[in-house]
Order: sequence, then structure tokens, then C-alpha cells
Amino acid sequence: MLRAVEGLIAELREVGIPVRVSEGIDAAAALRHLDLGQREEVKASLRACLVKDAQHLGAFDTIFDLYFAPPGTGGPSGDDFQPPRAAGDGNGGQGQGDGAG
Repeated sequence: MLRAVEGLIAELREVGIPVRVSEGIDAAAALRHLDLGQREEVKASLRACLVKDAQHLGAFDTIFDLYFAPPGTGGPSGDDFQPPRAAGDGNGGQGQGDGAG
């Protein structure tokens, strides 16, 4: 899950959305208090921590969908939302390699 959040933050920065290190830490810490199986909770929490300008909401939503596939899209999470797995759990973070191997 943290790898997906790190990727999300990197992509947000890549498209010009400023995300401070402290906001990334807050986002990761907030996940401890959520049901990670509830996609909308995860999305709302990350959005609150990472987006400070309403003009950036559309870009956030698009990038979030890349890292946390919505249900029924046939994406890497299948028909039901499942949070991305951590590195070393057999899935390698939803197919996103760590550059090794």
C-alpha cells in the first residue's frame, strides 16, 4: 500500500501538483485509521492530505484511479477493490516492479 501511495505522490509531483514531504507522511499515517478495503475512504483520506487546490482535484482523481483501480474495471484489483499489496507479499505491489531482477 505504501508503495502505491509513494507512486501516487510521485505522479502528482510529475504533473505539477505540489506535495510536501510532510503531506506524504500525513497521508501514510492516515491510512492506519482506515478500512483499506473501502476505496472511497482511502481516496477521500489521500485527497484531503495531498490536494490543497481545488484545481488539482481532477488530476488527483485520474492518478488515484491508476494506482487504485476502481471496482469493475478489470484493472489489477479485479472486480472488487483490494488495496495494493506491499512489496514482498508475492504480488510486488500490484505488478509495479521494484527495479530488481
